[in-house]
Amino acid sequence: MKYYFLGLALCLFYQIHAQTHPELPKPIGSYGISTIKNIELSDTTRIERAISGHEEFRKLNFDLFYPTDNSSLVKVPYWENPKLYADVLDSLQFKIVNQGIKTNSAYLGRISTRNQKYPLIIFSPGWQATRLEFTILVEHLASMGNIVAILDHPFMGYANRNGALTPPTDQGFKSYEDFRDYLGADQLWVLHYLWKQNNSVNSILSGRINTKKIVSIGQSAGFLSTKGAALMDVRITKCVSLDAKLGNKEELKNLKQDVLLLALERAVLHEDFNFKENVVELAYRNAGHFSIADWTFLKTSPREMEPNAGSTLLANYAANIDLFIKEDTLDSFVKKIEKYPNLDVTLHKAH
Repeated sequence: MKYYFLGLALCLFYQIHAQTHPELPKPIGSYGISTIKNIELSDTTRIERAISGHEEFRKLNFDLFYPTDNSSLVKVPYWENPKLYADVLDSLQFKIVNQGIKTNSAYLGRISTRNQKYPLIIFSPGWQATRLEFTILVEHLASMGNIVAILDHPFMGYANRNGALTPPTDQGFKSYEDFRDYLGADQLWVLHYLWKQNNSVNSILSGRINTKKIVSIGQSAGFLSTKGAALMDVRITKCVSLDAKLGNKEELKNLKQDVLLLALERAVLHEDFNFKENVVELAYRNAGHFSIADWTFLKTSPREMEPNAGSTLLANYAANIDLFIKEDTLDSFVKKIEKYPNLDVTLHKAH
């Protein structure tokens, strides 16, 4: 009988662990990573429009990741308060976030002194998404010497508001442009906050943001926020679309920033668009729309993987985004792009 229970226990162990990966992959950059989690902002310039009949200010939460020289500090948990997300995660995802996985990021360390200033990335997840599920990509980017702020958009994604998740909705907006600009203002309020931190002598970020390299990233529907922010504020110097439709001709005609498009499954780019600036399209054939998220790696069995194989696609995304940010010209970027199987590169020149 004891062998029966031993066999049952082993079967249950392998059933759980054969489907998941026990830890996040090591970031590909040479920096350690520090983080400040769950920074809460109240945008006193705007009322929350997704809640009818309530005069409440728009509330935002974001996490900040940045390069550090000390990689030996205690790492923070991957997913805080997983029970809050029980109804929006599938059963395997919920098992994963309850395994006590740690990130590669330490809490509140000093920013690296290797460089004086670092690019700033503001990252918007897509519809029904949460900032937590893009930790792998964000850690890769921070480890390569970028400051990354990733935010939740209440009532577009699942954001924690007063201990409950906001249901996604586009109600309360007059038009597509109205919705786009409202989400864009979320990014700009985070930028406003970080801009003040950069100018404050008492901040960890004091004088450390490279204000010439401020980049907005939008994943899927999150690119609405990127477009809204970029159209309203020229401090944003470059834009990245993670498998999002770029938009209509009028939007692209008015966009003053170069764009990197990672076309994975759903992104559409029409040749008859009149680009005011240039667009580099990286088409990853057969990659999948959700390959940007952590689940691509975490749902893969470690026993079925070659060393680091589950992370190579996310690492390639990060390496090319970082290269796009750091290179001064698109021609030099295109020449240095990190190759990947079934990756097609196209430079669409402004005309």
